[in-house]
Amino acid sequence: MTTTNIIKSMGAADIDTKELTTNLVAATKGPRQKLIDIEKTKADVAISNIALLKNGLSSLQQAATAIASSSKLRASQVTSSDSTVVRASQLTTTIAKTGDYSLEVDALAAPRRLKSTAMASGFTTSQEMRLTLGIPGVTVAAGSEDIVVGIGKSPAQIVTAINDWISVNAAGSGVQASLLNTGAAGAPLTIVVQGKSGVENAITLASDKPAQLGFTELTAPADAVFKVNGLEITRSSNIVTDAIEGLSLDLRSVTQNAVTVSTKPDPTAVLENVRTFVATYNAVSDFLRKATGPKIKDDPVAGSLQNDSAARSISSRLRAAVMAEYNAQPSAVTRLSTLGITFDRNGTLTFDDESRFTAAFEEMPEDVIKLLSNGAPTPYVTSGLKSGVAGDIAVMSYQMASTARGTLPAMTKGYEDMLARVEKKQTALDRYVERITANYENQFTALNSALAAFKSTSAQLEKSLNLNNKD
Repeated sequence: MTTTNIIKSMGAADIDTKELTTNLVAATKGPRQKLIDIEKTKADVAISNIALLKNGLSSLQQAATAIASSSKLRASQVTSSDSTVVRASQLTTTIAKTGDYSLEVDALAAPRRLKSTAMASGFTTSQEMRLTLGIPGVTVAAGSEDIVVGIGKSPAQIVTAINDWISVNAAGSGVQASLLNTGAAGAPLTIVVQGKSGVENAITLASDKPAQLGFTELTAPADAVFKVNGLEITRSSNIVTDAIEGLSLDLRSVTQNAVTVSTKPDPTAVLENVRTFVATYNAVSDFLRKATGPKIKDDPVAGSLQNDSAARSISSRLRAAVMAEYNAQPSAVTRLSTLGITFDRNGTLTFDDESRFTAAFEEMPEDVIKLLSNGAPTPYVTSGLKSGVAGDIAVMSYQMASTARGTLPAMTKGYEDMLARVEKKQTALDRYVERITANYENQFTALNSALAAFKSTSAQLEKSLNLNNKD
């Protein structure tokens, strides 16, 4: 509403009623607006910091999961005394048992290789030819048994025909044809076909026109023969994944002397993951300590959750989980403190004595794995089943941060409800300000009219008195 300053327009008074109305309204609105602004800022900052806390708990969940996954904890250090003869590595699907293994390689596996009749550089087929390729374990559909080679085909085109047939009828079989140039005078070209190594994988290849192009054995198939701790073993491949539990062996040459393959727990990666867990826990703990502590000028985090009991409960629950004794399974290691993970006098989680962890991990790895993960492949975040000390922290972090009934979603909703109430207060205050502004304007309009009438009456009276005095 536009205020008409009647007093000034009529010259009745020097009072600026528009400014007076503004000042009166501001004096009424100011204290209430300040309280609303304080509440709104508090809720906005709290919601923002809860989002930061959620990110922190998600990071803590990931860090805890890294030391609570039994497959990662069971990583082994695998060595070979002569990797030119035998290479060894840990399988990703099973666990390598700690120990030393003596290996002797007596023979290496080899594939059966078939060679064609030697051909001149300008050779082409003079008549249609059919080749029959036999691959153990491969059944070919009726009507597709033969490789048909037409008239006028070069050696390279014959090789293409063989490989095309393999890709259609025996993909993944490991069989392949190639064209070799021996450099022999007159007939330098030879087709060689080979399959997988091992006697059981020996291939066959027959031609219905052997006078034009036939195939004979180039090298005989052979199995790998080796001994593990004196026990003779035969396999069709030089890559052996089922002789020693959890290990893959790559047999590279026949041994002159026994080769020792050793496995032992590898704490290197686990130690790094523990360091990350400790650092992440302290980052979350420090954030909560500051957010629930006293306010600090120009620090948006400090004191933002000062009186929030839910925020304080997160700190206490996490600390209790770290200090918890774990006895879900019989174990010689039941607390993180046994592994050198302890709190100092300031409440900071430390990992200063890593040698304690290394010693325990190497001497009794399964007990350490039980403490950290309860043997679970990964923490049971959805079911909430026991997952070891570290796994339970991962589960707790997930439940507090990400589940519908978690602590952080509940905190966020509380502050969102506060913002909704603040919005209602703001709307009510704005309407109140509109009413009192209109009231002040109406009052000053009436006052202006009264003053104007009074001045008019005063002027007439003065004029009348002046006329009488002249008489």
